[in-house]
Amino acid sequence: MSITTPAGMQVRLGKLPARTDVRTLRLARYVDLAKLPPPPPDLDLAAAVPEWPMYGNDRIGDCTTAAAAHMIEAWTAPAQGAPVELSERAVLAAFEKVRRVDPVTGAEGAVELDVLAYWRRHGIGGHRIAAFAHVPAWDHHLVRAAAFLFGGLYIRLQL
Repeated sequence: MSITTPAGMQVRLGKLPARTDVRTLRLARYVDLAKLPPPPPDLDLAAAVPEWPMYGNDRIGDCTTAAAAHMIEAWTAPAQGAPVELSERAVLAAFEKVRRVDPVTGAEGAVELDVLAYWRRHGIGGHRIAAFAHVPAWDHHLVRAAAFLFGGLYIRLQL
């Protein structure tokens, strides 16, 4: 069952400050944009997903694992004809493995790098990624190419 958030509803974001790791692959080292066809001007994998569940993000700060579940929906919809909607239980179980609690504020959240590593090693809702790589936000050509090649980008965004 899909649940959407009414306009104006307060939700918990849960994104903690970024952490980097020198071992993270850098996509620019592996992709030669001159040898690739240009990405299409528009790419909307989300169009095949009629509703986006909250995956608990309206109650706790699990936006990082909810985002991963949303990517799985966006990837599976065009590939299988319908999106695979993970159970909230599976998304919250993954969040429980990577969550951190701020000792001062008590706010819960997760670091994207931890989520990506967990997703690769263990999977979220039975779906694993094979790898992940850093794409510099300032390189718009590489950002567009990566979004096209890999069906989206898992990005940090503070609203």
